[in-house]
Amino acid sequence: MTTPLKILCVGAGHMGSSHARAYRQLEAFEIVGIVTRQHQSCQALVAELGGDIPHFSDFQTALEVTKPQAVSISSYTESHYPYAKAALLAGCHVFVEKPLAETLEQASELIQLAQESNRKLVVGYIL
Repeated sequence: MTTPLKILCVGAGHMGSSHARAYRQLEAFEIVGIVTRQHQSCQALVAELGGDIPHFSDFQTALEVTKPQAVSISSYTESHYPYAKAALLAGCHVFVEKPLAETLEQASELIQLAQESNRKLVVGYIL
């Protein structure tokens, strides 16, 4: 049996909650934290997932404290680029809901960072 991949989940809205529930069911992942701006939505999700997951309101703090191997970003569009960039610079693989970034330049920068750091950068698109 392999060691689970430590993942930090960002966002506890509809998509973020769906991803966190899925990660919790998969033996290949261990959720090391959830980042949200709204404490109430996170409390309900954490309780549903078993109550033992740390909650953070600041992404950078969560990244430093939890030291994840991967980050799942399901937050507001304007946060996708800075969160993905910080995660890649911290050596994490990144899953991010669409859009990857708000500009082509930002998206290109993230792709280059992922290539240079040999990290996976995956954009979720369900439609």
